[in-house]
Amino acid sequence: MELRVPYTQQFSPQQTPLRRLLPIIRQNAGDAKRLRTAIGAAFFKDKADSGKLAGNTLIALRAHGIISAGGADLTDFGSQLVALQGSDDQAHELMAKHILVDLDGMGVVETLREMKRADLKISLATLPDELRQRGYQVSDNSSDLSGVLSWLREAKLLTEYHVNETEYASQLGTQPALVDAMKGLTREQIAFLRAMVALNISDWSPYNAVCKHAENLYAGEVRYNWKEIISAVLRPLTEIGLIELRKKAKQDKETPEGRGGKPADIRPTERFEQQIAEPILRALYRSAGFAEIREIRAKSLAQIVETIERSADQNERARALEWLAIRLCQMLDLDFMGWRETDIEDAGSGEVNAFLRATRQTYSRWQVQCRFGPITMEAVAREVGIQKATLANVVLIVSTQNASASAYQYRRTIANTIGLNIIFVDGFALRRVIKDLSALHSALLEHADDPIRSAQKWTPWGLAPQASNTTAGNV
Repeated sequence: MELRVPYTQQFSPQQTPLRRLLPIIRQNAGDAKRLRTAIGAAFFKDKADSGKLAGNTLIALRAHGIISAGGADLTDFGSQLVALQGSDDQAHELMAKHILVDLDGMGVVETLREMKRADLKISLATLPDELRQRGYQVSDNSSDLSGVLSWLREAKLLTEYHVNETEYASQLGTQPALVDAMKGLTREQIAFLRAMVALNISDWSPYNAVCKHAENLYAGEVRYNWKEIISAVLRPLTEIGLIELRKKAKQDKETPEGRGGKPADIRPTERFEQQIAEPILRALYRSAGFAEIREIRAKSLAQIVETIERSADQNERARALEWLAIRLCQMLDLDFMGWRETDIEDAGSGEVNAFLRATRQTYSRWQVQCRFGPITMEAVAREVGIQKATLANVVLIVSTQNASASAYQYRRTIANTIGLNIIFVDGFALRRVIKDLSALHSALLEHADDPIRSAQKWTPWGLAPQASNTTAGNV
């Protein structure tokens, strides 16, 4: 995959500051000609070639994924950015994270860190050559690189060419040491390691289950060649000391390991725990307000659910509900955004609410409720109402008990009318997930795929419940 510094002509904090640019984009998105004219009038009216300069800005907005390629419609990222109009710091942070994660900017920052460690002179004259040595396509015109660095400086991630490690860790959602540990690994190897963290693996486990979880987490990004997993993924990770590999007895002794017999087992090493798992989980738990990383990780999903169901201590049960939300966040490799603070007091009476997000190929915002007690129609209706304010793409409701027939009926009605993804992981499904963690993806995919078929699949009655003359019938 070719790395490149994105086109950034006439698109920088100095030329087109977001506090002025975002309102213009919001008002003129969808019409390229009108947007170009508005940008020219706002930022380049004193220039003889204002139209050309504004055209360069449009190209840069497309290169940065803010408006659609070849048009001027807002992308998903563009909508998120425009929604932060008036919140300059948050907008700059989102812009910086987008550059780091989606536009190969992390490699630029890593190059700056490496040059500093090697005591090399850093400037716009020396940095392009270092980037080319690392596989980047960098134009001779340093203004693209200068613009990218300016956006990172605006987010306080850089001071001149010095990397602010704390801000860098915050933007990545992890520690720079984790980036160092994963440097040089392939996308498939990194996905395998992150899936191990998501599954909370601490002892011998079948490698194929980890690979399947990785493919589900990073659908469209990772797909394994099952004939070459041993040589392409497992052996390299073993050689650098991140996993141990144990062969299982095979019925067919003539075929290579990992083929034709029982799948091999893997388990994490101490180096994996220290350099991969702990940095990822530390960022997740810290953002959720927890310090007891190892204590939470030591709890199995079954133990957390048992505490929710059997504890007589409301505080203990409330904490277990929070742990359940975070464990699901971990299993799905989502970023934790925050608790719904206005409802924190509800935890004692049986529910917690969290906001999560995925920042992979398709951005999604998750509104999650973990509750003690059945999933009722009223609970679903409440989450649907709140979604109008949170603008979540997915509403996930988790319970240790089963969902009611009216809840499924209401969910089906909403899914078929406004297209909102509403997913139940009720007691029936949660018990399956406890036995097999990979069953979580089955529950999510079946609910998202078809609300009618998913109700037939997951309700404890076997068939999709019919509307009755009670509350469900009035939906």
